Amino acid sequence: MQKYESHLTDNDAGDIKVLIKSKTQEFIFDTGLGYIVLPKLIKQLSILYKGESKEFSIDGFDSMFFYVFKKYGDQIVISKNRDKYSFNIFGFCQAFQNAFQIHINKLRKEGKKIGLSDEEEDFENFGNPFRLETLIAFDEFSKVIKNQNV
Repeated sequence: MQKYESHLTDNDAGDIKVLIKSKTQEFIFDTGLGYIVLPKLIKQLSILYKGESKEFSIDGFDSMFFYVFKKYGDQIVISKNRDKYSFNIFGFCQAFQNAFQIHINKLRKEGKKIGLSDEEEDFENFGNPFRLETLIAFDEFSKVIKNQNV
């Protein structure tokens, strides 16, 4: 299994960028409305990884990108508009998990409010992509990745 470089960034508007890079290609998942898209992406990656689905799609909203994720054996093929990327699904999911965990740890260290429920969210934190729903989805995703090998 190939290891991939990964990095996640966000901004105050709730936009998310996730970079997954191999020796031959660089995929960037770029989305606005991260608080809507991120939990869906994480849940769908878990389902795809476990083989409960062969394909899912996600709209990048403000970023004007449309993504289709397909699983072929141990490969994940991602279409981003007209571009295609192919990765080992286990390596891709591990890289995604690593980037997400590093970013969450960074936010916690900076004292940022994360893991808020809808009831706890205030105007200052509206649209925070790292809300409770996202962290629950990420915890489940992490368990799947740690307990299964493709």
